[in-house]
This record gives sequence, C-alpha cells and structure tokens, in this order.
Amino acid sequence: MRTILPAVAMGLIIFIGIAVYLRLSGQFVGKAESSLLTYFAIVVAVAMVGSQFLVPEMLGKSVVRQLARGRPSTPDIAAEYDRPRLLSAYQTRFILSVALLEGAGFLLTISYLVEGSLICIMSAALIALGILAKFPTREGLEQWLSAQEEELEQLRKGF
Repeated sequence: MRTILPAVAMGLIIFIGIAVYLRLSGQFVGKAESSLLTYFAIVVAVAMVGSQFLVPEMLGKSVVRQLARGRPSTPDIAAEYDRPRLLSAYQTRFILSVALLEGAGFLLTISYLVEGSLICIMSAALIALGILAKFPTREGLEQWLSAQEEELEQLRKGF
C-alpha cells in the first residue's frame, strides 16, 4: 500500500503538470463553446469523493459479516483465520478508495485540458493532495483491525 499510493498520486500529479504545460504552451488554445464537460466533471468528482468514504466501508463491513458466518471453533483458529482476510479487506478498500479519487482527478484534469476551466485543475490538485493524505500508517491499520475484530466478535456472539 505504501508503494501503490505514491504511484497513483504521482501519475495524477504528472498528468496535471502535462495538462497545465499543454494549455500554457498553446497546444490547447481557446475555450469550449459550453462548459458542459466542466459541470459534468465537477458533479462526477463530488460523487466519487463522497463514494470513496462510503464504498470502502461497505466492503469492509461485508467482509466482517462473511467472516462472522464462518465461525471458527476456537479463538486461536479465529485469529489465524480472520487476520489475513481482514488485512486483505483493508488493502482492497484502501486501493478502491484511492482509485475513486484518482478517477475524479483524471476526469477533472481532462476537463481542464479541453475547456481550460481553472476550477477543474485546482480541484484535481486538491484531489492529488487528498490522495497523498491517505498515506497508510501502522496505527491506522491497527485501529481499523481492532475495530473490525471487535465487531466480528460481537457478530459471532449474536449468531
């Protein structure tokens, strides 16, 4: 995850740099007749930024519910069985979250490239910073794992 995030962020940052260079150098001169792409990009970006909070959480909860149905016979087996699956779920939800942001950033940058809207390129730059801010930490992972393990224990008691 610590390799994926910088690669995703740098891809977006480099594309933003190329787009700005191309616009400023006159390769993409002029303004589009309508700002339809800008409006579309902003709406989609807002939806994707919102989704990056919701969709990964839904995925994590789904994995916990599936694990709760599995019911290992002893706590030792549960720890060996649950931890790798929870780690995999954490990684998947992390990649999904970053990918949603990256998609929004690329769409906003393309909109800037085509229509020259400054709001789009500034929003794309903010999204790139948002991606970098999601850098995973050991503490964050441990907090997420303990919360999921507690929820898993509660669900297993309820079944």
